[in-house]
Amino acid sequence: MGLTTCHECGHEVSDRAPTCPSCGVEDPAGTGAVPSTTRVVSRAALLGVIGCMTIPTIIGLLVYIVLYVIAPSLGPTAPP
Repeated sequence: MGLTTCHECGHEVSDRAPTCPSCGVEDPAGTGAVPSTTRVVSRAALLGVIGCMTIPTIIGLLVYIVLYVIAPSLGPTAPP
């Protein structure tokens, strides 16, 4: 990581800087590698969102099964 001069204003900037801190021009080193502004969603973030929706759904299904399927069969039986 070295220092170079901005091709727009002449101030020293890092050769990896996406913009010049002095004048704000993109790619101040003139390398031609302007960073992409596209947002990339990581797999971990996507799985986190899916996990946040899946866990409450599974818990809800388990509660439903216990309360409406299993519990009525465990109740008191009719006298003979």
